[in-house]
Amino acid sequence: MMGRSWHCRRTVWWGAVMLLVAVVLGACAAPERVTPTPTRTPMPTFTPTPEGVSLVMAMGNVAAVIPPSPTPTPTATPTPTPTDTPTPTPTPKPELVVQAQRLNVRVGPNILHPRVAQVGAGQRLDIIGKNPEGSWWQVRLPDGTVGWVFAELVQAQGALEVVPVATNIPTPPPTPTPTFTPTPTPQPTPTPAYMFNKVVIYGCEYNAGVTEVHGTVYVDGQPANGYWVAFSWKPDGPIVAKILSGPHEGYPDWPPGFYSHILQAQAPRAGDWYFWIVDDNNRRISKIANVRTDAVAEPGKCQKWTIDFDTR
Repeated sequence: MMGRSWHCRRTVWWGAVMLLVAVVLGACAAPERVTPTPTRTPMPTFTPTPEGVSLVMAMGNVAAVIPPSPTPTPTATPTPTPTDTPTPTPTPKPELVVQAQRLNVRVGPNILHPRVAQVGAGQRLDIIGKNPEGSWWQVRLPDGTVGWVFAELVQAQGALEVVPVATNIPTPPPTPTPTFTPTPTPQPTPTPAYMFNKVVIYGCEYNAGVTEVHGTVYVDGQPANGYWVAFSWKPDGPIVAKILSGPHEGYPDWPPGFYSHILQAQAPRAGDWYFWIVDDNNRRISKIANVRTDAVAEPGKCQKWTIDFDTR
């Protein structure tokens, strides 16, 4: 009985053991292989690529890099800028302003030429030419008359460098032959004491533009160059000025033997004036000539005299 009971217990034990083994083996057995159902890859959603970022697309195992398209820079249409055309600065025309109260306009550049007109202080005249020395200006008057004025009696201005030397400049007329006026009171002929013993005074005329004394130095009746003609306000007084007769440096166009002293350039000047010839040591070698000029410029008054000296 007891043996049967142990047999039964062993049978139950073995059964339990086998059941446990079966459970364990069942748990360790390989699971049944399940084939997965393929899933469709969704299409990519387009997202704008930020500027400057490359777009990468997966193509299987290959990655294609698509560089970003350059964003075109808009080309600005240039607005035409108006070009300012510079206005040329006009060159001031050559002209002069008369400084003397009354100024003679002559046929040519020499005081021996006849006068063609007179102009007043402040008048403006167009300059159209000059003499080679530049001491006279050729001008055109408002009425079209062409003449010459002494440069020292005007103020020239404008583009003087373009003023040409005039062509066909008139030749000065010959020095007028003095007209001897008989002395009202007969005087004895003095014994010659100087080289120049003859003095002839003539040609008084009014001239508001300049107070002047001029003339010619003669030796035996022929015009003579190179003699000093001086003047003062009293006989044998202090020499105010002296000048050589005939053409010389500064006055190359003077006629032979000619001299000129301008006592005042811009207005009449009154006074008694004494003229004589001196040697190189300022010793007097001629008689003295005396003239008087008036402060009023009108007919019958004198602002311009002619004095000739001669040895015979």
